[in-house]
Amino acid sequence: MIRKSADSFRRLYGENSALWWDDFFSPARRKDGFMLFGPSFYAFCAGGARFLVDPCFRDPAWCEPLKKRIAADLDTLDGIILTHEHPDHYDPNFIRLAAGAKVRWYIPDFFNPGELYSLGLSPENVVLTKSDDTILLKDAALHLFESNHRNEGAVSFVREYGFHMSLDGKNYIFPGDVRNYDPSFYPPLPGADILFAHLWLGKGQALTPPWEPKLSEFCEFLLSFRPKCVTLAHLYEVAREPEEMWTYQHAGAVKDRMIALSPETEVFAPRPGRWYSFDELSG
Repeated sequence: MIRKSADSFRRLYGENSALWWDDFFSPARRKDGFMLFGPSFYAFCAGGARFLVDPCFRDPAWCEPLKKRIAADLDTLDGIILTHEHPDHYDPNFIRLAAGAKVRWYIPDFFNPGELYSLGLSPENVVLTKSDDTILLKDAALHLFESNHRNEGAVSFVREYGFHMSLDGKNYIFPGDVRNYDPSFYPPLPGADILFAHLWLGKGQALTPPWEPKLSEFCEFLLSFRPKCVTLAHLYEVAREPEEMWTYQHAGAVKDRMIALSPETEVFAPRPGRWYSFDELSG
């Protein structure tokens, strides 16, 4: 069943990538909000700025309908932000196709700049960011912080930056891929009007309910950000094996637990290709 569902999502991405791209880059797309082009590939409009976070098409074929226009379309954006180097977030094929664009890339300082430049990016379009930096994209301010991407007990791990975006008196928090649900790792942050959460309930545990203790740890971690609304993404990562693939079933388990712990907190799993306005979600 999981494989059949994953195949359905693979077709969904492949058949709709150009349609979703057109929707985001349409001149009418101005209302603040976001959409997903993939499990963790975000497109945002915020404070007059339009930007992408972790542009990654897991199958190069999904780029095919777009490859002749990616660079020109990206020229209309205010920035592209990368968070870390895992292959479900960092897409060298996309970067090659996008390299001719003049858009500014905000890339963590732990990336290898030489590799980025070998893919065609110009040094003048790359800003190497560090923790505690603030990226200003028109009226949106994105403050970067180190996120806890290290599995418990792991000797090596891939570093990652998350961000807190302040806009019009509201706060949007994006921790990214978190593997160790210790809230004390994070700097003091205001309560999140929207918390962008990536669901993960243990390495290799997707087929072994009830997903404890990670289910409880994850929900308590989410609540540590005092969110009004939580979005659950990084679902149906179709390049993974079933035991590593998180789905709407897992999102439902999180939502059930969150209702019990904090019934006033809205929790939902966005669908790829659909636009969600910030006002719609945070009230």
